Amino acid sequence: MIERKLLVKNPAGETLVGLEDKPDTVKGKLPAAILVHGFAGNKDERGMFAELARELVEQNILVYRFDLSG
Repeated sequence: MIERKLLVKNPAGETLVGLEDKPDTVKGKLPAAILVHGFAGNKDERGMFAELARELVEQNILVYRFDLSG
């Protein structure tokens, strides 16, 4: 699995940090999943999102997870 850090500026000028998880080899288009945490959470959700991302990548699914502002 390849994990890449993403930085995105929102309209308020805040930098949001995210991760892209993808299979080691990619051939063609991949389905994608976006993991969005709940209130007071983060992109890892106490390890749950990291584990879910690994499982999805094993099924050849591209995963994006990120921290929301506030």
